Amino acid sequence: MNKFLYSIFILVFIVIIFVIYNQTNSSKKPNRLTCQNVTNTYEEIYDKKTIAKAKELLSAGNYKLNISMNYAKKSDTKSYFSESDFKHILDSVLDNYEEEYEHNAIKYITINSSFREKDIDSNNGYISFDFIFDNQTIYKIKTEFKDSNIDELEDRVNCVIKSFVSIK
Repeated sequence: MNKFLYSIFILVFIVIIFVIYNQTNSSKKPNRLTCQNVTNTYEEIYDKKTIAKAKELLSAGNYKLNISMNYAKKSDTKSYFSESDFKHILDSVLDNYEEEYEHNAIKYITINSSFREKDIDSNNGYISFDFIFDNQTIYKIKTEFKDSNIDELEDRVNCVIKSFVSIK
């Protein structure tokens, strides 16, 4: 009888651990788009109603772009990838999402973009974007890039913009 109670106790303990483990891992928010699963991607949606207006402004080309570049201390990336290179990628991707050409200097969305290279030993960096409308952050996204020669960066930028315009 004692062995039976001991076996039941172990079984209950294993079930409790299993349930706790599954709840902890299932609490992660799944990514909305498949391109977000390519690398670690985190997003925060603040105001869907305002995002709808901001998407209209983006498609009309009414945006201001701010760029920040942060290189690792012992980086050689700086020698072959500059702020103007990053801006060229951003402009190229954003051009693909412009549909209307009613540029309006009064209403616009601000896109703060940041390129951050991690430690030279990790070969990982990330780009982050804050979408701001009427001085309010309405959407944030951060995604890693793994390629030390920056080849996949355009795909990651495209995923960022696709993520923004796909918000419903």
